[in-house]
Amino acid sequence: MKAYSKDLRKRVIETKIETNESDEKIAERFKVSRSWVNKLVRQYKQTGNARNSTSWWRDSTIVNSRTDKNLCSTGRRK
Repeated sequence: MKAYSKDLRKRVIETKIETNESDEKIAERFKVSRSWVNKLVRQYKQTGNARNSTSWWRDSTIVNSRTDKNLCSTGRRK
């Protein structure tokens, strides 16, 4: 199975940050599994990036004080 694109990962994270919708609704919107959205969001919270096994993505322009308060509960950013 092919990995999801960086663009899709970025759009999912941005949607979660901007709307705080449930993982289920985001999964429906982007036609991916709820578990994948959950895993991606959890990974972003813990590490500050949304990567697949072959590439890395991190866009500091979407990381701001609102993001830190609403999404990054660990307080860690790389």
